[in-house]
Amino acid sequence: MAVVYSPRHEPEPTISQGMPRAERRKHSSFFRMDSGFAIVAFARASGRELLSPAGGGDPAAAFHQYLGPRVAAPLSTNVPGLDARLGAPGGWVVRVEPGEWQAAYYELDAREGEGYSFLCLSRRDAAPFQPHVPGNAGGRTVGGLTLEQYAMLTAERERALMQGPNAEAALLDVCRRYNQPVPGGPGAVLGYAARVVDWDLAIQGDARLSAEFVAQKTIAGYRMQGIEPTPELLAQIRSQADFTQQQLAQAASNNRAAADELFEGAKQLIEAARTLQPPQLVEEAKRLFPRATASDGTPAYGFYKAISMLKRPNEDGNPKFVAVEQVTEKLARAHWLCMKEEDRKFEGNSEKKYVKEVIADVYEPNGVQVPGVGGFFSKLIDKL
Repeated sequence: MAVVYSPRHEPEPTISQGMPRAERRKHSSFFRMDSGFAIVAFARASGRELLSPAGGGDPAAAFHQYLGPRVAAPLSTNVPGLDARLGAPGGWVVRVEPGEWQAAYYELDAREGEGYSFLCLSRRDAAPFQPHVPGNAGGRTVGGLTLEQYAMLTAERERALMQGPNAEAALLDVCRRYNQPVPGGPGAVLGYAARVVDWDLAIQGDARLSAEFVAQKTIAGYRMQGIEPTPELLAQIRSQADFTQQQLAQAASNNRAAADELFEGAKQLIEAARTLQPPQLVEEAKRLFPRATASDGTPAYGFYKAISMLKRPNEDGNPKFVAVEQVTEKLARAHWLCMKEEDRKFEGNSEKKYVKEVIADVYEPNGVQVPGVGGFFSKLIDKL
């Protein structure tokens, strides 16, 4: 059973086809429907009001008599004056087969800015209403192309680029067939022809779209060989896409957690430097940056993040710290303590020189006088 919302209340062929480009957003666990009836309503009236004609008797018996041979029939809200104002049924009663059911919510952008959504309820082991095909970004179009079409365009572009001296002519032909503009300027054809940059950016920034695009490119590869994927193969591709999406989403989550750990840990490390000495700061950093420490064997990258934060106050979300002269030297010395040997060589093999450079780089943007000659000239003399 599918309950579809259409913004213009217009029938669409894609609805009767199972809305194949729709994307599943949510789904429920299995639940039981044992009465043999389902009520569909849009919260305009309470369940008690919809069932009031049963008069306190058995609602299932009342619905059975009301439906007769029909599978579904409209219901009144039984709220005084409401049905006349609605101009459409306030709800529906539908015969269903008793047993375990599951609900899934889908969305589809059938046309630009006109989204359809629907709730699909399926009995366990029933044939699916929603065709089992790889996702297509909810039917979204960018640059006049769906994700499925862009995957085919990309596959054809890659094939064209392999044609050596004929690559440019082949790319121009791909652009013509897909009604895509041809960029101008030297080298622009090979670099940007047959690409939709907005699709590329959307795919790169979304684990779900990335997985769907990989699936659609797999299908495109089969079709370019003259092979139309079978339903069984499509199911395998969709399953792999789901797995890929989970992996990408997990990787993105891990990256966000690592970035949060560095950002928050750096702020805490800077404040800790007001009271702790360099060796103590190294131990504190191991606690604050467990991921970086486990990955590199040292918390040095956490110190790098903290010092970079001090160098760029009020940039990229960095806070501006007060009294940076209390913490900068100790952070630089602690950083040197836990640096790997190759990093020390990169810094000139001199702790004194490294500390002086960090002090100059931090003090200047924070409005603190640099010890010595001062500012730019102090760093220049050190380098000389």
